[in-house]
Amino acid sequence: MHGGVVGALLESAAIVQLIWSADADRIPKIIDLQVDYLRSARPVETFARAIITKHGRRVANVRAEAWQDDPARPVAAAHAHFLLTP
Repeated sequence: MHGGVVGALLESAAIVQLIWSADADRIPKIIDLQVDYLRSARPVETFARAIITKHGRRVANVRAEAWQDDPARPVAAAHAHFLLTP
């Protein structure tokens, strides 16, 4: 599976987690995204989860992981910073 697809999945998981946890009505703007590719992703069903590590008034830090067969063996992880609009 192409790395861009995995990166987009991680970014989407982070954004959805931010919107859901903050009950936001606007999409947060991404400041930066760092993706660590840990192993090859095969063309099978892929899952992702995100955890907000810090949620300030203007900036939020989020960590996301993607896995395929076993959640304990992620294929990629990401760290992202988002600008929260008032």
